[in-house]
Order: sequence, then structure tokens, then C-alpha cells
Amino acid sequence: MNRYLFASLLLVAIHYSLSGILLPEPPSHWLAPLTNDVRSVFGSAFGKLPFDDHLLSLLLGFVSVAGLGLAFFSLFGWVAPAGWFAPALVTGAGASVLLYLLFFNQWAFIPLLLDVAILYQVVGLRAVVPNLNG
Repeated sequence: MNRYLFASLLLVAIHYSLSGILLPEPPSHWLAPLTNDVRSVFGSAFGKLPFDDHLLSLLLGFVSVAGLGLAFFSLFGWVAPAGWFAPALVTGAGASVLLYLLFFNQWAFIPLLLDVAILYQVVGLRAVVPNLNG
């Protein structure tokens, strides 16, 4: 896969993970699947939780943005070494998958498919920085 195509996929994944941090105003749509009126699956199933749903989305969103951002920079060797690419990518995309599974709604399929495609590139096809041409 081309390095620049993969970098653009990472930027789109970072955009979707930012909606877990920023929580824009409702209604949710395909550009911002998580809004401040979306509740977690736990809150829907069990009622009142001992912690805030927004704290959970903030934590998972931050881990996802940090991991995907570090993977983006290590892809080009700007901030982090190339050896950090795969662990950072798996951490960031895994946190994003968890974020969108916990806060599932009708628009969560787009970021989930994107994260699964990114994880498949790294885990399934063993894409590492030297293998990504560009």
C-alpha cells in the first residue's frame, strides 16, 4: 500500500476519534458519529453508571488520537522512530474500535470499518514502515 494513502486513512481515523473528545452538538451524522447525546452501551443496558459516559469517551478518544497520531508521525519518521509504528497503530485503532463499540449508533459503522481496515493492514498483512512504498 502507498505510504501517502495509508497516511490519509490515518488522518480520517484521527478525525473520527476526535469526535470522542470534542463531542459536537447533536444530531450525529456521518462526519461526527459521536455527539454529546450519545450514551454508552453500558448506560443503556444498566441505567445509571458510577462514572460519567463522557469521561469514558474522553479517555478512549485521547488514547486513540495519541496512538494514531504517533503512528502517523512515525510513518514518516518525523517525531517517533519507525519501530513505534505498529504498536502505536494497534493501540490507537484498538482504542477507537472500543470507543465505537461502547458508544454504538447507526453512524458508527464508518469508523469501525476504517479501524478494522487499518488493523488488517498491520496485523493481517504485516505492513510496517519499510514495506509501505511512497
